[in-house]
Amino acid sequence: LDVKKARPAFFNDEDKTVWDMYDPSHLVDAPIAFQVVGRTQEDEAVIRMAEIVDEALKNPPARAQKL
Repeated sequence: LDVKKARPAFFNDEDKTVWDMYDPSHLVDAPIAFQVVGRTQEDEAVIRMAEIVDEALKNPPARAQKL
């Protein structure tokens, strides 16, 4: 899904080195982490949102699977 785009400039030599090392094909099916944050006393809403995100990641829409 990710495409390495050309960069017109870099912040410094380290930035260019990191960009040169990046290869999206090495990250296919790599694990991810996400954090859901909510207001105080909103625990149930945070848990529900985490469940929604989890379900979306496990069952992406057909349109996203084709990309």
